[in-house]
Amino acid sequence: MSELVTEFTKRRRAAVFNFYSHMRSYLARLEALTVDGDKDPLKSLYILSPTDSIRNMSNGTDLLGKRLCNLACEFLQYLSTKGEQVPPANTKDEWEKWDSKINLLREYLNDFLLIGTGETLPHFNTEDDIENEIRRLLCITKDIDGIIQMEIDKFFEEIEGESSSC
Repeated sequence: MSELVTEFTKRRRAAVFNFYSHMRSYLARLEALTVDGDKDPLKSLYILSPTDSIRNMSNGTDLLGKRLCNLACEFLQYLSTKGEQVPPANTKDEWEKWDSKINLLREYLNDFLLIGTGETLPHFNTEDDIENEIRRLLCITKDIDGIIQMEIDKFFEEIEGESSSC
């Protein structure tokens, strides 16, 4: 019976670690497709503006916009199949914080699915609006990454605790 518990523990740990690793990868890719090195929004996002002069500033960024749209689709798919399997929560408050952040992230990802459809976002009206929205997205992803880092730290502490008890 102890072998079964040991095997279950190993598989659970592997699943948890893989989940957090994949989440971090998606967050990094999302940042790379939304902001430049100075954390300013990339022009490919301007295609979502209802303002013609702003939208025209996105000319020549179709490939980047398509990559962001594809990433949003892929990330949403991942969240719908894996996101509920490994919630980083020991308390109801922790769960609610995680769930709230993930729901906000999903809203942005859903917005990015509109790239290339001709649809626009009313809250992307001006360059300042776009910058504020992307700064908000970066705060959300930073919070999620912070939660993930705490969980990864716990993961390694557990492993170290077990190896030192042997």
